[in-house]
Amino acid sequence: MSNEKFSNNPKKSKFSISLGQLMILPMILVPIIFLITDYIKLRFPGVDFGELVHFWESDQELCNKAPTGYINQAVLIYESCRKVIDSTDNISTLNLEYKNAGRAWFVMWDQSIQEAKDKNIYRAIKKVKRYFSVAEELNQKDPLAKFYSAYMEDFEDVVQTPEKLDCLPASERYQEVIKLYLKGDNIESVGKDFFAVLKLAHFLVARDANQTFDLGDESWDDLNGYQKAIELYNKLQVSDKDANSQDANYLVFLDQGKAYFLDGNYPWAEYSWAKALDIKPEDYQINYNRGNLLALQREYGNAIKRYDAVTEDPNTEEYYEALRNSGFAHYIFNNYKEAKNRFQRALKILGKLDKVNESDVELMETYLQKIKDGQCEQGVFLYTSCYQNDKTRKNVEKDIKEKGIFTSVYKDRYRTKDKPTDPFLEVEHDKFDKCRIQPEF
Repeated sequence: MSNEKFSNNPKKSKFSISLGQLMILPMILVPIIFLITDYIKLRFPGVDFGELVHFWESDQELCNKAPTGYINQAVLIYESCRKVIDSTDNISTLNLEYKNAGRAWFVMWDQSIQEAKDKNIYRAIKKVKRYFSVAEELNQKDPLAKFYSAYMEDFEDVVQTPEKLDCLPASERYQEVIKLYLKGDNIESVGKDFFAVLKLAHFLVARDANQTFDLGDESWDDLNGYQKAIELYNKLQVSDKDANSQDANYLVFLDQGKAYFLDGNYPWAEYSWAKALDIKPEDYQINYNRGNLLALQREYGNAIKRYDAVTEDPNTEEYYEALRNSGFAHYIFNNYKEAKNRFQRALKILGKLDKVNESDVELMETYLQKIKDGQCEQGVFLYTSCYQNDKTRKNVEKDIKEKGIFTSVYKDRYRTKDKPTDPFLEVEHDKFDKCRIQPEF
């Protein structure tokens, strides 16, 4: 084919292009694209390139994105929201934009260097609260805006002024929010409302525990914190159509099971955890929790299987609480050799833990010494002093009950890293632990 114009029509000739020119075009454009890409990567080191390239999106679209935790992406969202707000004469329609601006600003503050964070904490809280206050005024029926406003009040009390710690019961602090969510439709997708309700239920379990509060709502006031949390968990019904449905429903069943467990409703706790295990069959957290559930019902043989599913896995073999509990379950079940093994392994790893319950250590050492002194791991258990001195197991069960050995659920230091999260609610997450009545949730 000769190097001629594609079109011989004079009227269209000015739009035609030769084959040679067409072949050269990619050779020109590709290097330009790479140069632009390299510049952006250098300009924003360590940031996901896909989060930065939004040339084709409007400010409205960018404002509605959820922050991922990257400061540059949060800046992009915040600036886009500000542009939308500043360019709109009638702000009555901007409830979402004000919420998103507040969320993005909060993540921006959290991602700044520590010195800047400490210096600007008052300004950051004040500015974020103002955004949420406007969003709340624009839609009084929006539970999410009310949640964000109340959450920032919590944040101010817990993080900004910890010396004046004022831990209001979650039932009181979030009373209006909870009522709106309970009256609303089920939440069927993983988004901001899902994480808000999940956090609310968590606060109810951790802060209100088995207490009830007179807040002027008879149907609600009669419920303790665990039961209120269960009501909220029931609102989270994530559809299979959602890409994150598996992880989201796992989190709901896991936490709902904890609330049932701490409320003493063991059949429903077992049901919730069984549903969670259907999603993640090898989950060590649930195996630990179910081990406690079985032990409290004196099904020690089955409890041991659950604990050992945790402690004999190389990835979780140093799970202290499971080793401790397995040791006591083995002891009650007259497996003194295995009890000795679990106690020794648990005591060996105590130095790696941030915090140790000294009464736990004392109790383990006491029963480990009983095994050693009586050589209970040798021969037939029926003839050992460990068995003869406590045939009914009342003494060991009494000691365990007093120390609350089987009554805990897994602690936050073992939280999964890959669970779906909301970066806004992850800001200074651990500081909220100060407001716990139930310390092991």
